[in-house]
Amino acid sequence: MSAKPTDKSLDQRIRQLEKENARLNKTNQELSRTISRVKSFLENVDDSVLICDRKAKPMTWNSAYEKIMNDIFRVKMESAPGPYQCLPGKEENDLRNIVHEQVLFGKQFKAEYTPASSNNEVSEENKASEENNVRYLEITYSPIYDSNHIAGFSVLIRDITKQKLAEEKLSIFKKAVDASADAIGISTARGKHYYQNASFNDLFGDIGNDPPSTLYADEKIGREIFATITGGSPWIGEVEMHGKDGKILIIFLRAYPVKDNEGKVRRLVGVHTNITKQKQAENELRTHREHLQELVTERTLELRESEARFRQISDNINDVFYLCSDDYTNVYYVSPGFEKTWGKNVAELYKNPWVFLESIHDDDRHRVEEHKKKILNTHDFMDTAIEYRIINTEGSIRWIRDEMVPVYDLNCNLTRIAGSARDITRRKTAEEALRRSGEKSQELSRYLQRAVEDERKRIAREIHDDLGQTLIALKMNMVRCREKLPDNLNPLTEITLNMEKTIDRMIQSIKIMISDLRAGPLADLGLEPAIEWLANTFLKDTGRDIKIELNTEPVDLDPNRSMALFRIAQETLTNIIRHSDAAAVTVNMFVKNDHAVLRISDNGSGIPDTRALPDSSYGIMGMKERARFFKGDLLIESNTGKGVTITASIPVKD
Repeated sequence: MSAKPTDKSLDQRIRQLEKENARLNKTNQELSRTISRVKSFLENVDDSVLICDRKAKPMTWNSAYEKIMNDIFRVKMESAPGPYQCLPGKEENDLRNIVHEQVLFGKQFKAEYTPASSNNEVSEENKASEENNVRYLEITYSPIYDSNHIAGFSVLIRDITKQKLAEEKLSIFKKAVDASADAIGISTARGKHYYQNASFNDLFGDIGNDPPSTLYADEKIGREIFATITGGSPWIGEVEMHGKDGKILIIFLRAYPVKDNEGKVRRLVGVHTNITKQKQAENELRTHREHLQELVTERTLELRESEARFRQISDNINDVFYLCSDDYTNVYYVSPGFEKTWGKNVAELYKNPWVFLESIHDDDRHRVEEHKKKILNTHDFMDTAIEYRIINTEGSIRWIRDEMVPVYDLNCNLTRIAGSARDITRRKTAEEALRRSGEKSQELSRYLQRAVEDERKRIAREIHDDLGQTLIALKMNMVRCREKLPDNLNPLTEITLNMEKTIDRMIQSIKIMISDLRAGPLADLGLEPAIEWLANTFLKDTGRDIKIELNTEPVDLDPNRSMALFRIAQETLTNIIRHSDAAAVTVNMFVKNDHAVLRISDNGSGIPDTRALPDSSYGIMGMKERARFFKGDLLIESNTGKGVTITASIPVKD
């Protein structure tokens, strides 16, 4: 059981409490005065400030904080908001953790915030930067110390919109300067160089802190320019400067002073454009212009002399030269050859440019007129040459080659049409004679082909009737002779038998020879079976293992055309055996577009370049001639190592 306090100890306790209460009242008074002074101080601060104790309870704030909370964050201070509603982008727990883990441990936390929109009024000076109603805020949480202990923390909200927009503009300006094709350099008012963009470096190199005046080819000019801009005036003009490689460059310089608010020059800016090539081009152009003027003068004199010579030449040749308007309504010049060829007076053509049509042959007149009018309407001069006949005043027919060419002015506008008409009667006569000679050659070739085939048949008959019968008679006599030999002459009997076998082989060879000469299978079997027999016989007799593929269709041809294709096949197979070293041969025959087509392919060594085949190769010449004989064609296709394909095509009928 505790002892009751005595009256004396109770009085001491009461007095002690009174002293503590008085000290507490004094402290509260001092705190009130301090808070009053802090509030007075905060009201004179432009930034928004909130002061909280360690428990994050708001203790005081200024009107700027109250206004920004209301305008930006839509928070009324009467609702006693905490310090965690200043960054809507962060969760309240995140901010609470930041304050308790960083700020209350002596670390400062700073963040930037851009509200999506705000309704606060914008001052005149901020209207330019507030066109999109954008605000930039910097929010700082800082610890507040009492002696060595953290008593609370402050929330400072600063409007940094002007600073941010200025930084953005400065960044954009710097990017523009860095990307400029002009060389831009900046120096202090005393000439110390401290900035140059990439174009400046490419043009002049890195000059460090040297004054830009050291780049001038003429130091006197450099001093004059420096004195002008440091005096507050810009300098614009052309000047020679040393380039990065030491060469002299012609620079178009714009030098400007940058002044402060008091008008004092603080910086010097130089914008340099390299116009060296432009100046060189201007000088070259000036030189060329002067040279061109001299040439024009010379050419004018030469043109007059040339015109005189042209008239002398054109007046003494038979070709007709003419110059007319672009619509052929006016003739400006016609050479005297017109009168010699057409037999008409030149004056008639000057009067009526189309009078020349009257002399054109009736079969050609419409074609020539349409050709000329098409050129005049379309101004298409790609193919203007035309050949036609005229009947001159003497009644003789002359062949004319007429060609037109455009005449343009310096602006590429069509102004005139020039032309020439040449008498090509001799050439046409020679061509006609050549054509007739060709026809005669073809007739001769046909005759020779027939003669060769007839001669082959005649030789085959003679071999059959003479040599063949002789060999048969010889064999019969050998048989009789062998049968009459006595049995004791066995060696002689064996010799007789060998001679009989030799005679049999000769008879067989003669049969093959006769068949080749008269194309026996063709006459006996027809074209398709004959070609198949030919392929099998030729290729199998080589002794090599050659794969044969036959694809033939019935083709109705006269004997001469059948013989031509048979001989082409015969020559082709002979060449394969001799030269190709092929392992497979394909023979195709079919009808396409009223042409009988024979195609023989092999997989032999091939020909590197078919264009290099000698024209003197009689086998190939013979095949081509047989195809051309019937107005056909023979095509040889090959690549090295890929074999050869020979295609013969002749019309089924004339």
